[in-house]
Amino acid sequence: MHPVLLRRVIESRTESAELALKCGDFVESERLFSLALRQAEVCDGFYSPLAGSVLLGLHDLYEKQDRDEDAALAWERIRIILLRSSGLLPLSILNQCRKS
Repeated sequence: MHPVLLRRVIESRTESAELALKCGDFVESERLFSLALRQAEVCDGFYSPLAGSVLLGLHDLYEKQDRDEDAALAWERIRIILLRSSGLLPLSILNQCRKS
């Protein structure tokens, strides 16, 4: 699939996941967020801003469900993405985080 089209599919799935979350359909929301996240990782990489934007929604879902451990893991990855994007996270630390 063309990268521009794939990005639009990811954005659309994320929007649908957010709508499902607002409607209280947590199962569908998680399914759509998870699918969008996998596609974002393939499209732009594990630590890409695109993956981070999907993770924000997934983090919100986990918080609404009181899944504190899952929310913390999502937040840590979002933090790494932000630091990496800003150039504040050395590559050696990033590689260690990826292995864990």
